[in-house]
Amino acid sequence: MSNPPRDDYYLPANTHETTDVPMDEERKGLLSGEQVLPGPPEPSRGYDYEHKRSLGRYLVYGAARAPLPAHHVGNRTVLIVSIDGLRADYLDRGFTPHLLDISKLGLRAKYMKPIFPTLTFPNHWALMTGLHAESHGIVANNFWDAETDSEFHYNREAICWKPHWWFGEPDKVPLQEKLDQIMEWIDLPLEKRPQLIMAYEPSLDQAGHAAGPYSALVNDTLRYVDTFAKDLHTSLVTRNLTDIVDIVFVSDHGMTDTSHPELVYMDDILGADGWAEISHEDGWPAMGLHFKPAANVSHYLDILLNASAENSEKFAVYTPETMPERYHFADNPRIAPIYVVPNIGYVLTTHAEGDVGVNKGSHGYDNNESPMHAMFVAHGPFSAVAKAVQQSNARQKNSEEPVSWAFQDTLRHLTGICEGPSWQ
Repeated sequence: MSNPPRDDYYLPANTHETTDVPMDEERKGLLSGEQVLPGPPEPSRGYDYEHKRSLGRYLVYGAARAPLPAHHVGNRTVLIVSIDGLRADYLDRGFTPHLLDISKLGLRAKYMKPIFPTLTFPNHWALMTGLHAESHGIVANNFWDAETDSEFHYNREAICWKPHWWFGEPDKVPLQEKLDQIMEWIDLPLEKRPQLIMAYEPSLDQAGHAAGPYSALVNDTLRYVDTFAKDLHTSLVTRNLTDIVDIVFVSDHGMTDTSHPELVYMDDILGADGWAEISHEDGWPAMGLHFKPAANVSHYLDILLNASAENSEKFAVYTPETMPERYHFADNPRIAPIYVVPNIGYVLTTHAEGDVGVNKGSHGYDNNESPMHAMFVAHGPFSAVAKAVQQSNARQKNSEEPVSWAFQDTLRHLTGICEGPSWQ
């Protein structure tokens, strides 16, 4: 079965898949943490809809009320909105005119490259800490840690709240649940107004997983996200706060079409006996393999490497010693000793699992692939300076592509929080 090259172009509107979800139900999901997709979705590998309903409560909602340095006149505020799964080129479809208007007033990156693996938890922790996964410790949404002989599951609150999982130092903020809290914080007296407000929006990622990146559901959700951006910006304009409030819209990763993937059966490659020697498998769509202590790991690694050489268009096999340096995904004991990374268009599975739970849209692939690229749009007092620097760099031909792990440096600069360790 071949995978249609749907990520190479934008399909006409009449080819989109349709949905019967009422618009009001979709609108509920915007920065509410509510699940808005039609009916109870089937369980899917690497993604948990039920947890997405409450993820906003646990991840990056909140505000930091740290006092501003004396030289920051006017109590400057930074508002960060993370829109999960907003692929960079979604902004070019014509459904987000207000986000584009904001970018014209301020700054828009062509794309922002996420860290590898291109998954939600590793990339949001990169945004908060400025670290790659090998340094911040969240190497997948789900993974096994040999040192503690325990498993991290992003959708199990009792596990993921344990502090030993989380390396690095984010700007710690109290957790909140509702979007209307943003403007309540903005309207506080200057001496009480938060310096940093962060919000997380899951509905676009939900839509991409459920219906695919080229679906009508994604396009409708883009319109609602864009309306939120317009209302937020208008609220700041009416309050005459655009000179002291920076707005930054970011996403953590993109999305690719996996409605017709080609399945790669790992139990065919390793054989039934070899597959039975695996004690833990991490991540999805990439597969980190931990073998049982008595297993002949070098033998099975040779089998995987030979299979990869014969099927290089389908997947690659890495160890910490051979992992691409640009991944920054080797120097951490939580990373599995063997990692199988599929190319876009392919899904790793077994005959027992088949394609059960495979979404119509997925992420987690190579972060160099354009469908995985995230977006960055900003407006406010800092954006004019940033745009001038960007233009100067372009003239000098030394501009660099924006990367998600460097976002934390921007955040610390904007908030005036300059103390703390260097992430270089």
